[in-house]
Amino acid sequence: MSRKFNENLVKAIEASSEAAGICRQAMIDANDESCRAMYSAILKDCEKH
Repeated sequence: MSRKFNENLVKAIEASSEAAGICRQAMIDANDESCRAMYSAILKDCEKH
């Protein structure tokens, strides 16, 4: 794999991690079951990749 591909992959992982953190905070702030379900789905999807 090329260096550029690896750099882009790292950027995507970092962005996903940041997005999950924002979703987690939103879930805590909203204290809503639908937010918890969405957060869980995002985490599972991130773990797959």
